[in-house]
Amino acid sequence: MYSGLSTQKRSVMLLAGCLLLGFAVLSLLVPRITLAADSLIENGDFSSDELNPWWPYIDDAATGQASVVDGMAELAITDGGTADWHVILGYSGVPIVEGTTYEVSFKAKADKAVNVPFLWQEAADPYTTYFGETVALTTELKEYKYSFTSEYSDSTADFAFQAGALGAFTMWLDDVVIIPTATGGLPNQIKNGDFSDGNTNWKFNAYADNGGEATFTTTDEILQADVTKGGTDGWVVSVEYPQLEVAEGEAYTLTLSASGTAGKRLYVSLQDATTYVAYLSDVITFPTISTNRAAPQPYEFSFVSEDTNRNMTLQLEIGGQDALTVTLDDISLVGNPPAPIVEAPPPTIRVNQVGYFPLGAKRATVSNTVTTPLDWQLLNADSAVVLSGTTAVLGDDAASGDHVHTIDFSSYTQTGISYTLKISDEVSYPFDISEGLYSQLKYDALAYFYHARSGIAIEQQYVDVPFVYTDTMFTQTDMWTRPAGHVSQGDNQGDTSVPCFVGNSATPAIAWSGQCTFADGTPYNRDVTGGWYDAGDYGKYVVNGGITVWTLQNMVERNQHVSHADSSTFADGTLQIPENNNNIPDILDELRWELEWLLKMQVPAGATIERYNSDTQQPELVDYLGGMVHHKMHSAGYGDMGEAAHEDAKARHLIPPSTGATLNFAAVMAQASRIWQDIDADFAAQCLTAAETAWQAAQNHPTEYAGVVTFDGGGPYDDNDMTDEFYWAAAELFITTGKTEYQTYLTNSPHFLSVAEYVGEHGSRAFSPMTWQDTQTLGTLSLAMVPNSLTATLVQQAQTNVVSAAKIYVDTTSAEGYGTPFKLSEHPVQGTAYPWGSNSFVANVMLLMGVAYDFTADETYLNGTVAGMDYLLGRNALVQSYVVGYGERPFRNPHHAFFSHQADANYPPPPRGLLAGGPNSGFDEYDPYITILAGCKPQKCFADDIQSYSTNEPTIDLHAPYVWVTAFLDERSSFETPEKKDKVSLPIIVK
Repeated sequence: MYSGLSTQKRSVMLLAGCLLLGFAVLSLLVPRITLAADSLIENGDFSSDELNPWWPYIDDAATGQASVVDGMAELAITDGGTADWHVILGYSGVPIVEGTTYEVSFKAKADKAVNVPFLWQEAADPYTTYFGETVALTTELKEYKYSFTSEYSDSTADFAFQAGALGAFTMWLDDVVIIPTATGGLPNQIKNGDFSDGNTNWKFNAYADNGGEATFTTTDEILQADVTKGGTDGWVVSVEYPQLEVAEGEAYTLTLSASGTAGKRLYVSLQDATTYVAYLSDVITFPTISTNRAAPQPYEFSFVSEDTNRNMTLQLEIGGQDALTVTLDDISLVGNPPAPIVEAPPPTIRVNQVGYFPLGAKRATVSNTVTTPLDWQLLNADSAVVLSGTTAVLGDDAASGDHVHTIDFSSYTQTGISYTLKISDEVSYPFDISEGLYSQLKYDALAYFYHARSGIAIEQQYVDVPFVYTDTMFTQTDMWTRPAGHVSQGDNQGDTSVPCFVGNSATPAIAWSGQCTFADGTPYNRDVTGGWYDAGDYGKYVVNGGITVWTLQNMVERNQHVSHADSSTFADGTLQIPENNNNIPDILDELRWELEWLLKMQVPAGATIERYNSDTQQPELVDYLGGMVHHKMHSAGYGDMGEAAHEDAKARHLIPPSTGATLNFAAVMAQASRIWQDIDADFAAQCLTAAETAWQAAQNHPTEYAGVVTFDGGGPYDDNDMTDEFYWAAAELFITTGKTEYQTYLTNSPHFLSVAEYVGEHGSRAFSPMTWQDTQTLGTLSLAMVPNSLTATLVQQAQTNVVSAAKIYVDTTSAEGYGTPFKLSEHPVQGTAYPWGSNSFVANVMLLMGVAYDFTADETYLNGTVAGMDYLLGRNALVQSYVVGYGERPFRNPHHAFFSHQADANYPPPPRGLLAGGPNSGFDEYDPYITILAGCKPQKCFADDIQSYSTNEPTIDLHAPYVWVTAFLDERSSFETPEKKDKVSLPIIVK
C-alpha cells in the first residue's frame, strides 16, 4: 500500500555530527531588533503569532508542545526522551550555496541552563551537516551570532533546533536570521558528479529493442561504461542526470572528465527532458587509445540559457557505434538555477473552485479572527457587484483550528464564468455558476480505473485527453501510456503463475512456510492476471476490490431502479476504453475487468493452503479451503516512486484466504450475477455459482480472520468482526436468488436493515456509513433500492433508516466551519482526528445523501451532497482542490509509482480527475511528513508531495464513491424536482 522514509532515517539526519567551517560566536543581552529583509528565514520573529512555516517534532518517546507566546516560539517539554532529536523545532527549504559566507543569529533563553544544539543540513539521505553548534542557554534572553563559509550547495536544506534528552524544561526562540554576507562561487546542480556515492542520482540506458547492450560499473569512484552493442543511434546507450534547471539569461559551465576507445565519440547534450530541445550540444572524439581504466581527461562547455526551464536532463550518449569503453568522472553543471517558485498565500475566502449550480446551495467559508459580521460582495467576470451581504460568524472550528465566517449567496441564480467573492481587499479564487460543472469530471473520475488496470497495455487512443501540464513542460497526450503490467515479460515477475507467500511477515515477524498444493498434489500456483491495482503501488486486494465493485455496481442498479436516474451516462461508447463498442454499457466492461480477476482469486476445490494460526502462533495446513478467496496478492516489497508496472522485477505472492475476503467476494458476485443476467447469462451463472460456493466456504470457516499482520509490499486490511460481512453477503444473495436460507440469515442478523453512523475497529470511530472494513450499510442499501422479496413494510423501514442516517450527515454541514458533511473522528492515539483516506469517508457520506434524495426528492439531501463536493474542490482549510486538473489550486503530486513526475522527470504527472486520499491526522510513523505536519489541526494534515503516502495516496475504493457522486450531481444539476412521492411511506422510486 505505501512506502516512505522512516523516522529512524530522520533520526540519522538530526544526529549527524557538526562540521564547523570557521565561525565566531557572540553572546549579548540585547533588545528586540528589526529583522533583515534579506533573511533566508520567514517568520523568524514569529510576528504572525503562529509557527508556520516552522514545524515541531515530538517523538513518541517524548512529550511536549510548541506554540507562539508573546511573539516568541515556545517549546514546552515535559519529557525530552532519550535523544537530541526526540524534540525538534525546525524549518525546511533553507538554501545554502557553496563558497558563500553566512551570518546566523537568533535570540533564545530557557527556564534553566541547558545546552541545545542546532543544525543546518541536508534534508534527505545522507543528511550531510553543513553547519551546526551547541548553544548554552540561560534564563536570560540573549542574542547568539555565528559566521561561516559553506562548502556545500543545497536549495532544500533543513535548519533545526534539537531539544531532546534534556529533561523537562521550556525554551523560547525569537528573531532567527540567516543572511548571506559574501557571495562565493556559483552552485553546482549535479550531486555525486564524482561518483563517490556509487551510481546514486544517475540513470543508465541500454535499449535492447533498438540494439543496445552495455554494462555500467563504478570502481574507485570512476564510472565505466562497456558497450558491446551500440545500436542504431547515440541515445540507445547513454548516461543521464535528470531534473536539472536553467534560468533565462544565466551563464552555465558544464565540466566533465572522460576517456574512451580511440576514435569513438561521446555526445554531450543538456536538453529538455520532454521535447529533447538541446540547450547545449557538443561531441567529444577520443584521440588516443585508452585502456579501460585510463585516467579521464577534463573537458569544459559553456552556454547562456535563452529561457527558463525546470525540466532539463544531462544526456551523455555513447550508442550508435561499435563496441567501446568510456570512463567518466568529476561531472558538474555550475550556474545559478532559476529563482524558486513562491506561491502566493491562498485567499482567506474559501470557495468551490470549480463552481456552483444555479439553483443549488452556494456557500463559502471565510477564515478571519474578527468576531463581528463582515461585508461581502459577489463580483461577475467584469468585476461588477451583482450581490452583496454580510457574513454569518460561526466561530472557532475544531477541525481546522480556524475562526470562521460563512457566506450564503444561494439567492443568486444567474449563470456565468469567473465569479469571485470579495471582502475588503481580499478576493476569492474564481468560480463558475453553471449546470455543466461535472459533465467531464464524472468521466475523468471513472477513467482512473482504466489507468489502474493490470495485465493490459494502456494505449494512447484511450488516454488521449485535452489536458496539458504547462507548468511541468508536459504537452503530449501519450505520457500515460505503458506496456501491460505483471504479465511475466522481461524482468517483470508477473501474475501468470503466482505461488503462496513463503517467508516471514513484516510485522509482527511471523514465520510462514507457505506449502500450498492442488487437490492432485501438484504445486499450487495461480494465474491472477488482470484486475485493478489497488493504490499507488501494484498490490491487488480482494476486500478493497469488493467495496469498490459494489459501489460502482450500485450505481448501475440505481440507474436500473430509480425512476429519475440517467442510465445513458456510462452507456456503450461513452468511455475511452478498449471495449467501448461491444453493445455492453462501458461501466460494466470496466467492472468485468475486476470481476474476472476476483474469480481467479477463489481457491479451487481440494486445495491445501497453509496459513498462520493466530491461536497457536504456528503455521498449519487447512485441507478444506476450497471456495475460500485469497485475501490479497502483491509484490515482495514496495517499489520506488518512478517505476511502471511492467518494470516491477520483484516476486509476487498470494496471501492465504480470509473469511472477510470470501464474504466480500460472495456479495459482489451475487450482485454482479443479477446485473449480467440479461446481458451474458453464462457469465451471470458463473458469478452466482462462485458466490454461493464462497458463502458455503465462509460458513465452514467463519473465523479465518485477516489480522493486523503486514507483509512487506502490502497493507494488512485486517478485520476480526465478520457479522457485517455475513449480513451483506446474505442480503445480496437473497436479492439475487430469493432463497429462504439467505433471508433467514439476514433477518436474524444484528445488522438487519441498519445504517451505520460511525465505522471503525480497534478503538477508532470514523463518521461515515461504510468502509471496506464495515459493510453492513451496503446490504441495507441494496435491500432498500433493489426489488426483492422482503415485505413492503421492511423495505420501507430500510429506506427510512437510510434517510434518518443521511439527515445526521446533512445536519453536520451547518455545524462544520467548512460545511463538510464529516466531523472529527475518534482515534485511540491521536484523539479526535481526520482518518487515513478521509476523502473516501466524505465521498461515502455523499453517496448516502444521494440515495436519501432518491428516496425523498428532498433537496436538503441534494444540497448536502453539493456541500461535500464544495469541500473536495476547495472550500476547506487548506484552500486545496483535491482533484487533479480542477480548480485554481489543484492536487498535483500523488504518492504513486507511475504518476511520479515529482520524483522522476521520466515519469508522468497524474491524469486529470484523480482524487487525493485527503487529510490524515492519525498519520503513520513512516510518512516523512509526520515531522513537518506535526501539531497540525486535523483538516490541515495534508501534503501535496509524492512522499506523503498517508495523506494523498489515491485508491480504488476512494474513486468509486467519487465516481458515483459526480455522476449523480451532474444528473441532478438542474435541480428539477422529480415526481414527488409520499415522504412518509417513502416507497422506492422504481422504473
